[in-house]
Amino acid sequence: MKKVEEFLESVSFDKRLYKYDIQGSIAHTKMLAKCKIIADSEGKKIVKALKEIEKEIKGGKLKFDLSLEDIHTHIEKRLIEESATNSLTPRGNPTSWLERWTVSYETSRPQVGP
Repeated sequence: MKKVEEFLESVSFDKRLYKYDIQGSIAHTKMLAKCKIIADSEGKKIVKALKEIEKEIKGGKLKFDLSLEDIHTHIEKRLIEESATNSLTPRGNPTSWLERWTVSYETSRPQVGP
């Protein structure tokens, strides 16, 4: 399995793109709040958490794991961890906003191929 992870991973070189991935995630979060898909207060907390994750990466505190494949997956995993520990969800459902954020993000990506 390790050989497969080594073959499939891209984080060893795309981790340099973390700032742009976070900027895209912040823009996406603001759009979700503006469209009332997530609450404005949730959006602000997500943006704050994303900025903290950016500081962690910049400071070399985020440990990269080849099994997570790419930089976006690392950021998303860290955001999930942050939501569990810092009450990003005022409605008591720790995945409600994250599910909407992730599903919306995944469906808004341009599709490549047929």
